[in-house]
Amino acid sequence: MDSGDAITKAVAVIDAMEARVDARSVINIFADFASRFGFTSVAAGQLANPASSQDAAAIRLSTWPKAWADYWVENRLFYSDPIAKMAAFHHRSFQWRDAFWRFQRFSKPHDDTLKEFGFTNGLAVPVNTGDGPPGCISLGCERLDLAPSEQAMIELAAIHCYVKLEKLYGVAMPFLVRDLTQRESEILHYVAAGKTNWEIGQILSISEYHVRDCLKNVFKKLNAVSRAQAVATAIREKLIFI
Repeated sequence: MDSGDAITKAVAVIDAMEARVDARSVINIFADFASRFGFTSVAAGQLANPASSQDAAAIRLSTWPKAWADYWVENRLFYSDPIAKMAAFHHRSFQWRDAFWRFQRFSKPHDDTLKEFGFTNGLAVPVNTGDGPPGCISLGCERLDLAPSEQAMIELAAIHCYVKLEKLYGVAMPFLVRDLTQRESEILHYVAAGKTNWEIGQILSISEYHVRDCLKNVFKKLNAVSRAQAVATAIREKLIFI
């Protein structure tokens, strides 16, 4: 498929997905488009902790074989999935092989099971709309042989597919929290950097007790019971930088 033809088909599939009002039709349209490039199954999902109640509405939609999907869910493979782990910090599409190499200690059970279902490789397209948790479109195939223009068009169509699904499903929003004060934000940034209360007090020229009291307020605002939980929540809510 030449670049002009790929662009035309990508625009056509985006228009077709935008015209749909049910999620299954959207994913099927995208899967049909992806099949022209050799992909046999696609999946869309938010990279949100399934153990958290606020993520119960997270997008989970696929055309994968039911046996594989059931196995993936029953064995809680989300928590060790190399593709999901790599998608969480990547901004462009990548091959599954790259994720399996990057997270080798998690790869073997996933790789072996995928091969049983005829998937020797695939493509993952990370998506971050900024409205909720990051997400990913994952496409499986027996053989991956894409021209750069083809991969770019799949990436474009995949992002639009995900955005459309997010509109239809709604966003799995995290718990709402109150804003931190400037001082609380300063202190939490230093906590994230591994500083003790005493060290933070020395840096900010305030007493250790003041630091402790500020952290008590932070814990209350973030519904946290420890420094680690407060930092993790603040990072998730984009209240601090790392």
